[in-house]
Amino acid sequence: MCTLTFVPTEDGYLAGMNRDELFSRPRALPPKIFVKGAMEMVYPREPSGGTWIACNSQGNLLALLNWNGNESYNLGEKRKTRGLVIPELAGESDLPATDSNFRRMNLHGVFPFRLVGFFRNERIINEWRWDGMARRKLEFSWARKHWFSSSLSDSLAAKERGRTCEAAAGEPAAGSDGWLRRLHRSHIAGP
Repeated sequence: MCTLTFVPTEDGYLAGMNRDELFSRPRALPPKIFVKGAMEMVYPREPSGGTWIACNSQGNLLALLNWNGNESYNLGEKRKTRGLVIPELAGESDLPATDSNFRRMNLHGVFPFRLVGFFRNERIINEWRWDGMARRKLEFSWARKHWFSSSLSDSLAAKERGRTCEAAAGEPAAGSDGWLRRLHRSHIAGP
């Protein structure tokens, strides 16, 4: 199960992400700094060159979750890894540039995904969805939010893991970096 958490702070935000890991997948390379144009980005990298999360020097973060929703289409054999989406977009300085680049990307052969962006200067959260056929864009306010993904069922993962996240939101330390680390280390049985 993948879980992505966003927590706004006075001077920016905190983000945490757990990745649904296949044991057969090669280990990712540790995070390092990459440069695209004038923008520095930091992210872990898979041997294929892709990643599931990146942050740039503007403080913008992009995170990718597989989309296993009822509205997503099974395209048969994967022809292009979803992980290559973020390195292509993470060098953009703001939401309009990221959105424009995303709309121009060739996603033919890419399995469904949700791409979530936290844009620090604009104080907006954006989610792009690719269902295998069409793109869709959603905007969210700069408020605490969680995203969930599971190969068994995204909706079941949201229901089960969502209960854990909501319960944790009532803790006295809710919203702190220690709280976020504990939340993302917790485990529940389920999808």
